[in-house]
Amino acid sequence: MRLLAVLVIASAIVRFWGLGNVGLHAPDEDTVALPAVHLAQHGEPLFPSGMYYARAIVQTYLVAGSIRVFGNSEWAMRLPSAICGVVVVLLAFFVGRRFLQPVPNLGFVASVALLPELIMQSQNSRMYIFLVACIAAYLLCIFAWERTGRSVYLLGALALMLLGLQFQLLMIFTALLMLYPGFVRADPLKLALGGLAIVVSLVGLYQSRGWIDGFYPVANHLAVLRTLGVTVEPDSAATPWRPNLNWAVLGTGVLAAMAVAWLVARQVQGIWGRVTSGVLVSLGLVAQFLFNYHIAMVLLLAAVIIALRNGLRTRSSLWILGAVSGVVTVAHVVWLNAENIGSRGVILVAMMGKASIWSFLNYLPVSYGAMVIGAVGAGAALWRIARGHKIPEAWLFVLLGVWAPLFLIGCFDVAHEFRYMTPVLLPLLIAAFATGQWFAGSLGATATPGEPSRAQVVAAVLTCVLVVNPLAVASVVNPGYDLYPDHKGAAEFMKSLSLQPGDVVIAEDVITQTYYLGKVDYWLTDPEDASVFGRVVNGEVIDNYTDTRVIATGEQLMSLLRDEHRGDLYIVGSGENFVNGHRWQRGSVIDAIVAGLDVVYEGRDGLTKVWKVSALRGK
Repeated sequence: MRLLAVLVIASAIVRFWGLGNVGLHAPDEDTVALPAVHLAQHGEPLFPSGMYYARAIVQTYLVAGSIRVFGNSEWAMRLPSAICGVVVVLLAFFVGRRFLQPVPNLGFVASVALLPELIMQSQNSRMYIFLVACIAAYLLCIFAWERTGRSVYLLGALALMLLGLQFQLLMIFTALLMLYPGFVRADPLKLALGGLAIVVSLVGLYQSRGWIDGFYPVANHLAVLRTLGVTVEPDSAATPWRPNLNWAVLGTGVLAAMAVAWLVARQVQGIWGRVTSGVLVSLGLVAQFLFNYHIAMVLLLAAVIIALRNGLRTRSSLWILGAVSGVVTVAHVVWLNAENIGSRGVILVAMMGKASIWSFLNYLPVSYGAMVIGAVGAGAALWRIARGHKIPEAWLFVLLGVWAPLFLIGCFDVAHEFRYMTPVLLPLLIAAFATGQWFAGSLGATATPGEPSRAQVVAAVLTCVLVVNPLAVASVVNPGYDLYPDHKGAAEFMKSLSLQPGDVVIAEDVITQTYYLGKVDYWLTDPEDASVFGRVVNGEVIDNYTDTRVIATGEQLMSLLRDEHRGDLYIVGSGENFVNGHRWQRGSVIDAIVAGLDVVYEGRDGLTKVWKVSALRGK
């Protein structure tokens, strides 16, 4: 317990150290700041446009309460998140005890305390760390229901699910874990109740989404684009490349898949194993043939495991399966290169299909160590299953809590940022330490009853180091403007000026600068962002959150620059969302215009800038 206390204190230090160092930044601290300040001052969480902010409403009230007690500052806005981050460390100790022995569990707690992603979420006035806390409490209720069978714990898990949906709708991807007690205990009643709880959760998702979306203006992307003068082509939306196959080619592929499936199945003993493996091989090869490689990999892997587990007589059929699959893969790559559909990344997306593998790849930056160790452990577990051996219960939990949710997320989108993978974070860390515990147990037993073996201690320490990466931890503790954009510095510069009537202020991060400056005249963005976050009012496009007029084309910006009736014009740039040195939300035409203007301020981040164009009057 003393070591746990040390870890909790350490977690508090790394979360509170430099909590107010930098100004508001992404992800979306500004969208919390404006309604929270209005709530603290006027009793309602409203944006300057009058829109009610219903997303993560519990967090907004916590932030508003902190502002009322400690004043309106970045530190006060982030205080609830920092406190919640420390609570997560305490909850992790009790969550980890379900699968981990004392030493690996302390390693798991240390990883939760020091993981850079969780430190950053705790230093951010956003809902993600509250979602992690909600998931931890949710897991504790599920484990208590599994252990005791008392329905009150299932109701508690369901209540936490609904609370988590209020924080972030992605909480729904933890719903499969309600099936864990029924599966692991082979209890049909628990399995049925868990399934019923999932249905209730889906209803809650639908209601939560409807309630939140009901406060946003009805989106009309085409109207916004037309108002901006942007030509809209009916087929202009980018869609993943898909093959154009005729029936003859498709039929040949299906027959070939069935032939290979027959070669594999005939070597499997037992009617159940023979039929199941044959069907899975057929479906897997057909999925591969149709450029759905992600699904194909899952089906073919399941087929091989079932075949091996049911007494495969000879493995030559598996070599044939591998050869056929490899030839199809090579043929597809050659075909796609000949089609010239795009870069290697585009080719990979085309081959993976709708169940995109990017949900796995996008999650790698959270912890390369955890993903690699977890994948190694999963591979070892599958190998043991294929050989007919038992595996630890943790791997059923990991399947329901990590691999299945990431697969499902890939079915919906291919471009989720890794912070959207938060629902699988705690189960993934458990997977890493369960792997270390498993491998350490195979190397040596505990020397003295109640005392950990040397292998166990080494495995826990090594796993923790690989998961958290000490160099990455050092980069997020006591954060500065080398890590975050300097919106605040640009705002302070603007406040230092003696702006005159007729002067014009344009901001790229309109919500942030509205918070700091009170109001700006225009929002500088690109047509795509404007169509998502803007609406048409009286023939003009305005921002949904601040009612600020939008400039989204080079023509609009040049028209304002040439206006002889305006005063001095300032463009407050943003240090966020840079790709290859260019801010992608600015657009190439606007970027070229801005690059030719005079810079009057450069932020401490080296990216945020303020440009000035003097008044044309008198020239």
